[in-house]
Amino acid sequence: MSKQKNMRRIESAMVEMNRLTRSGRGDNERSRRAGVELTGAGQRLLQQVGEYGPVRLAHLARRTNTDPGIVTRQVDTLEAEGLGRDHKVRQRQAVFCIIPEFLG
Repeated sequence: MSKQKNMRRIESAMVEMNRLTRSGRGDNERSRRAGVELTGAGQRLLQQVGEYGPVRLAHLARRTNTDPGIVTRQVDTLEAEGLGRDHKVRQRQAVFCIIPEFLG
């Protein structure tokens, strides 16, 4: 198989993987399996915090290319579900972290 054909197959597979991981159906299935009511946006925020540890909300918004207001609302939802905690560290700064019991 030619290098160009291989590259097209790889690109096609990457596009399909991205589609599947960004689909509402996939988000709902992951949420159902985890036993929590969580949107895809909330799942992506948790993934970032799980991977990088506690993070300021402003940095989380930049890292996920998400409006800071949306991040704040998602963090509020995650807290309400008992999945994380928002800590005020200084005036107007907050750090979000995953509650250790959630990590298993």
